[in-house]
Amino acid sequence: MKARCEDVSEALLNELDSLKRIFKGARKEIHREETFLRRSLSEAEDALDQMSSPIASRQKRRLYQMCIDFA
Repeated sequence: MKARCEDVSEALLNELDSLKRIFKGARKEIHREETFLRRSLSEAEDALDQMSSPIASRQKRRLYQMCIDFA
């Protein structure tokens, strides 16, 4: 019985380590995506700032709303 408990305990610890690696990788991927999106947002804002028209203003508001909805 003790050996069986040790086996189960070892299996659970191995699974926990595996999940930690998976979540660590996921956090890195999320950070990369967030960085990409922030850079893209900044570029889009810059492009819209260079255009001074009502259409650009509407596009900028839509862009901000999309960011709010995404968050």
